[in-house]
Amino acid sequence: MKFNFKEILDFLKGQWEKFKAFWAKLSKKTKILVVAGGSLLLFLLILVTILINVGKNTMRVIFPGMSSDESTQVYATLQEMGVQPQIDNRGQVLVPSEMWDDLVFQLNSKGYPKTALSYDTFSNFAGFTATEFEKRTGLLFQTQEDVQKTLMRQTGIEDAVVQYTVPESSNYIWDQTNQQESTAGVTIRMKTGYELTPERVSAIKHLVATGIPKLDPTNVVVIDAATGIEMAGVDDPNGYADQTTPEELYAWIQEDSPGLFTLLLAHRNDRFPQYAAAGYGFVLSGHGHGGIVRLPFLGGLIGTNRRLFPQWTSGLYAQGDSVLFVSRGLGNNTVPFQGFRIFNRPELAVVTLKS
Repeated sequence: MKFNFKEILDFLKGQWEKFKAFWAKLSKKTKILVVAGGSLLLFLLILVTILINVGKNTMRVIFPGMSSDESTQVYATLQEMGVQPQIDNRGQVLVPSEMWDDLVFQLNSKGYPKTALSYDTFSNFAGFTATEFEKRTGLLFQTQEDVQKTLMRQTGIEDAVVQYTVPESSNYIWDQTNQQESTAGVTIRMKTGYELTPERVSAIKHLVATGIPKLDPTNVVVIDAATGIEMAGVDDPNGYADQTTPEELYAWIQEDSPGLFTLLLAHRNDRFPQYAAAGYGFVLSGHGHGGIVRLPFLGGLIGTNRRLFPQWTSGLYAQGDSVLFVSRGLGNNTVPFQGFRIFNRPELAVVTLKS
């Protein structure tokens, strides 16, 4: 099909002349109303376009600077979690911005990152013109604020205060050659109806530890603001082989604060002798679902290892100077079928500690 551009141009000129003639017949008031209405319509169209684009998911890099191997692991883990991550042209993993805080916390509970920090505060301050002291102070405050924001966006956490302590021998917070380890303290206040579980304590420790270099999760102290007691959460024994053991954690606490009363949150109730031998004063556990079937005068029938009449299935137990409290919990067992519990009412225990 051929176009006759001269005919098209003549047609457009004719239409323009008709429009000018029509516009000339309009009154001044009508012209003002038409221009105002057209401008308002254009403004509304632009506004709607902006709102639509703002509502679209934007992506944000998670754990910038990870090794390629760990990026692959994190990418696969995110997919298993039902997230749709992306990879940019630098090989960095991208996640939806509105999910960033929750995903950082969840991945920290899984032990990530191992080869990078959780925040890109260092790169943001790289071109900052200031004295070394100002850089150090700015980086500390910025990192503390970033970690606090992430924590306070987690379900059940009402308030969080993070305090880093970097060795004075280091002239710069990001001095990777410094051999002295940093430490950190975290005070957490939970909302009514929520608890500071062992899994959450471990995730908090890992999140805070990946905020700055030279900080091991064992050097992060988590304090429950409601009680003022240090929460020593340990990982599940089925976790990473290099995770901190209850013995290592207790030794570190006592080295830092000799004689400190320590409450341990540990999922595994069947490890009570290990916790008692380590020296913990009070242990809160679950795991056993009350023995699944409870018999009068005998207690729980089935243990987590499928053995009959397990120990430590519900209530208070003592061994030496250590006390264990085991909750039957609210969850249901899946063996032999979902929801299987006999004579074993679910419970939500309230434990009051008095000095």
